[in-house]
Order: sequence, then structure tokens, then C-alpha cells
Amino acid sequence: MAPAEPSRQVIRATQGGLVHDLGKPWSQVPGRPPEATRFDCETPRDHTSLEGCPSCKHYRSAHAPLGATLLRDALGGSFSFLQELALGHH
Repeated sequence: MAPAEPSRQVIRATQGGLVHDLGKPWSQVPGRPPEATRFDCETPRDHTSLEGCPSCKHYRSAHAPLGATLLRDALGGSFSFLQELALGHH
């Protein structure tokens, strides 16, 4: 009997589990640029908190967009689905 193949949903959930908290260590780094938490914000320097911006406040936690920023900067656009998984963590 051949082993069962995991579904796409199971694979994406596994990938999400691997990347979902990548931003947590960076969230503790003193002196990191504040715009790093504004992954898809058009005005990252105009506010100082996630709640201060309509496009950022839906993340609820800074580590999700920080993880997406790390993935974008490290891997580029080839792995944008991982960025989406990191952002969607919460």
C-alpha cells in the first residue's frame, strides 16, 4: 500500500507553522527600524504603532509583519506565499 499524500491544506499549514513566528526574535532587537513592522503600509514613517494605521492595525501583533519583512528581504518575491503565511498567523 502506498503512503497517503498530504493535502495542499496540510502542506500549507505545515509551512505556516514553520514561518509564523520568525519575527519574534527581531521584535526584541533594540534599534530596529520601525518601518520593518509595516510590511504592506504605504506610509511607514508616519505612525509609531500598529493601531495608528488602518492598513497595519489588523495584524494585532508586530511579529507577524516583522516575519514577513524578514522573508521578503531574505528570499525575495519567489516565496511570497511564505510571507502571506507569516502575515496571516494571527
